[in-house]
Amino acid sequence: MCLSKSEVVLLTKQWRKDDFDWLYNIGKEIYTVVFEMCPRVKSFFPYVLQCDRENKEWQESHEFRRQALRFVQVLSHALDHFENAKYKASDTELRDLLRGIGFKHRAFSKIGFRPTHWQIFVVAAVKALMKDAESLDVDDAAKVIRKTAWEKLTSYVVSCMEEGYYSDSTERLDR
Repeated sequence: MCLSKSEVVLLTKQWRKDDFDWLYNIGKEIYTVVFEMCPRVKSFFPYVLQCDRENKEWQESHEFRRQALRFVQVLSHALDHFENAKYKASDTELRDLLRGIGFKHRAFSKIGFRPTHWQIFVVAAVKALMKDAESLDVDDAAKVIRKTAWEKLTSYVVSCMEEGYYSDSTERLDR
């Protein structure tokens, strides 16, 4: 994956890695878009279904908050990796982390999860992050660059996770 220096700068200026509320709200928005795009994905999150049955706000459940933050932590880790230029030498550390996450998702295949569901997350993440960036970009060219950069980053994350999901189970991915 190749993010240019200017793309990394653009994304890191938007990403508020030390703002817990902002991170949670981005995660919440991503999952909201995912569930709107593909309501079936809710079935992978029993606490969301339970909240729906009980007419409670799933966005405020402890389990959802934890999941939303896990998701944005992965994006944050990937962005930090590219911001710190670690990738110039090797992206093994990040790749192994993401492959490990993908491998762990194999357990969810029993309830219907498939790696193709991650493509919904790519679209949802880009949509949520572009909505967040509306006040940052003053012209259409900047919007296109930002959107392309988020697509590259999220697609890279998913690609590595897919590698882990489909990897030989004898490989050591959970370092």
